[in-house]
Amino acid sequence: MTIFFYELGGDSFAAIQIQFLIEKEGFDIDINDLYQYSSIRELSEFYLKDEEEHHYEDKAYKHVLHKSDYFSEKKKINSVLLTGATGFLGSHLLIRILQTSDAKVTCLVRSKERLDMTLEHYFGFEILSYLDRIEIISGDIEESNFGLSDNKFNSLIDNIDTVYHAAANVRHFGIFEDFYKTNVSGTKEIIRFCKKNNATLHHISTMSVSGDGSIKQNSINPKFSETSLYIGQDYQSNVYIHTKYLAEKEVIDATEHGLNACIYRVGNLMWRESDGNFQKNIHENSFINRIHAFKKLKALPEMLADMHIDITPIDKCAEAIVLLANSANKSEIFHIINHKKVSIKNLLNKSKLKYETIPFKDFLKNVSERRDDDHIGILYLYLNQMIEYYNKMDVDVKSSKTKKKA
Repeated sequence: MTIFFYELGGDSFAAIQIQFLIEKEGFDIDINDLYQYSSIRELSEFYLKDEEEHHYEDKAYKHVLHKSDYFSEKKKINSVLLTGATGFLGSHLLIRILQTSDAKVTCLVRSKERLDMTLEHYFGFEILSYLDRIEIISGDIEESNFGLSDNKFNSLIDNIDTVYHAAANVRHFGIFEDFYKTNVSGTKEIIRFCKKNNATLHHISTMSVSGDGSIKQNSINPKFSETSLYIGQDYQSNVYIHTKYLAEKEVIDATEHGLNACIYRVGNLMWRESDGNFQKNIHENSFINRIHAFKKLKALPEMLADMHIDITPIDKCAEAIVLLANSANKSEIFHIINHKKVSIKNLLNKSKLKYETIPFKDFLKNVSERRDDDHIGILYLYLNQMIEYYNKMDVDVKSSKTKKKA
């Protein structure tokens, strides 16, 4: 009764099966509830109590950074602190910074071994020519002073002039507290560090904070520009979106108290344009999992066939961020996306996948019957969110700054 789901080895695939069994008994359940109320006792108490109305109004953040001042001092980038270097984007930011400057880069990571394997996987022998400008420090953004000794932390304060903050928990399901520690508390620690030595912060966020195509909006097709944050999206309904949204608020608030910072909202990150190399943990990419599901089902629902999606090459994303960071002179938000979107049906056609387009009701029935498959189960979760709010999930994303600058 009190043993926790995740202590028994529960993951998103197991959660799908449990959700299915509970729904067969006549209960509506969200998969995030299994993480938030992860013992039988907690889950029972949650469903026995009266359901509270869900509030997510955040009107103070409808218009942000639209009147930001220019940086008090524009510094040459000489010494960079980079978080998230073991990730897909973080590693490509590292190589791009090294390729386009003489700056020294200090990588704050939990595991040096993981960073070595990541850099070897993506860049091979090329990374060897930059090793004299890379310093690796074992630390944790969730801890005070990154878990470093006073001497080491003070040394960073004395030397770092620029911070690229790319570390994040990017899963879409899990325990809110775990996401909060990394995505929000970690960002607070980064902000505190930057304030100590007046370093410029380049904060990596996500276009997902808009909720486009994934969570409910309170209006039809709201506009989401580089001066928007809250547009009526139900940001609390997804732990990843929720905590990345809160992290942006922390950065925005800090700019009002003197922090020099830019926010980069990245899109649907895919393979490199240069050679097609993709992320090593491809099984964790939710978009690719959905494409695998379409392939297995050999079908596509009519309502999704013409949905246009952003395919942003990882190397071009890193190139744009570094280019914008090098020229930044005031606190701004940038949307780093591919403006030439492609429909799902055209993507499947170009991939030469065989499929038929069928009514959504029939497609959902097929998915439900085969949801025990890992890829199809993930697709089921995505579709389950869309059923009730499909006409209120799209967002009109504006990207005027990046169209001009990058």
